[in-house]
Amino acid sequence: MPDPLAAAAVTASGAGADQESGSEEDADSVRAALNAVCTFIEQNMDGWNKLDAKVGDGDTGTQFQCGAEALSKVSSRTPAALFLEIGKRLGQAMGGSSGVLLSVMFTRMGSVLKEDPSAKIQFAFQQGIQRMQEYGGAVEGDRTCSHFNRANKS
Repeated sequence: MPDPLAAAAVTASGAGADQESGSEEDADSVRAALNAVCTFIEQNMDGWNKLDAKVGDGDTGTQFQCGAEALSKVSSRTPAALFLEIGKRLGQAMGGSSGVLLSVMFTRMGSVLKEDPSAKIQFAFQQGIQRMQEYGGAVEGDRTCSHFNRANKS
């Protein structure tokens, strides 16, 4: 069975790879990927809370579920506006460092696409990860969400 989170991430990072990123079709592709991620989060929330309870306060799954609920309300019609809205919603809905860092990443992605409507979503994704790393201090290989980015480049 394919991993829905990996499939969604590949869809999101590859959307618009061969065309300008300003189309509603690209926004629809990203929205479909978000729906897959939200479903994955809902299915795994309890397990993440149990894992987090071993080393932290046990609320990682709950915080990601709050983010997923916020993402279900996303309504923007272009990728730039969509990513800016995602950044805002995650920053408001999620607690802890994950919410702030994901907000930073998606806000940067939206800003890149707003500044240059011909930019590719994959480029915006890379810029978002870079900005998140600057604020969060993590680098590829640290077993954070930055670790996924390294795997996604291959």
